[in-house]
Amino acid sequence: MKEKSRDSVERKLLPICFLCNLVPREGIASGFLFKGVFICGQCEHELINCNIDNQVKYKVAIEKIRKILFKKSPGKCSPGLKQ
Repeated sequence: MKEKSRDSVERKLLPICFLCNLVPREGIASGFLFKGVFICGQCEHELINCNIDNQVKYKVAIEKIRKILFKKSPGKCSPGLKQ
């Protein structure tokens, strides 16, 4: 059986959610790419079930989504906004 080289193990890319800036435990399988930006399953769930009564969290989420939708170059979008 072929062993993985040390370099290939160390070069793993971990998805970082654009909205929460965290790496999901399940990796890329726990989320989706939207216009070249990764969104984890937890944030997807929160967006779908977003309660407009929490105005601060709602406004931050809307601003981040706008940033994704109206970005100029694919895959080059940084969150910028902190929750």
